[in-house]
Amino acid sequence: IKVKDTYITHLDRGGKNIGQLKVEFLSAAGTAALPAAQRFKGTEIGDKFYLNKFMQLRLDIPDYPEIGAKVKALLEKLKRLQKVKATGSMTIPLKKNTGIKQGNKYVGAEACGKCHQERYERWKASGHARAYQGLVAKEQQFDVDCIGCHSLAYDREGGFTNLKNIGFFANVQCESCHGPGLMHVNSKGDPEKIVKKRDPKICLECHIPEKSPDFIFMDYFILMCTGKKK
Repeated sequence: IKVKDTYITHLDRGGKNIGQLKVEFLSAAGTAALPAAQRFKGTEIGDKFYLNKFMQLRLDIPDYPEIGAKVKALLEKLKRLQKVKATGSMTIPLKKNTGIKQGNKYVGAEACGKCHQERYERWKASGHARAYQGLVAKEQQFDVDCIGCHSLAYDREGGFTNLKNIGFFANVQCESCHGPGLMHVNSKGDPEKIVKKRDPKICLECHIPEKSPDFIFMDYFILMCTGKKK
């Protein structure tokens, strides 16, 4: 975008990418002389062509020592502040109303495992069953930007908001995809009483490129359903 005589190009939130801005001086042929792969991605302004590219900062890229130490110190301070601030109650926040039917509640994976033993054992062996422990190991269990993807129904209707008393909501569980299961359990397994979702949008709420760069929905879906890699 142009502000007076200054051109501004967007990078990202949180400094998770390096931005590369390529500037080319156009010939008389204009953008027609450029490769199509560039021509339709950049912007022509006057006699110049601008192409903005993001390069993700992956874990294998080392931190700059001086800046890395400052970031680490800040994160440690944030962890302490989040632990102090992590209060709340088992309320039902309405900002994430998911349309739960009256009388339905979350029951936890243990309840699901009583009938779906094979799937339950497969879940127990998966990373989903240890998602919360991964946060605890990094002392990030009080980080509201992380807890939602490492637990069941955080800050959702029928879920929990008290980070110091997460209870059976710890870890990613069956009901993270299928919705609350109390009515399904009380009906002795009526399939119409549980939401049967196989929607990649649910997975992609958490498995975004910056957190799961190698995530391919179908490969993970087959692994979770069969226990076998594609």
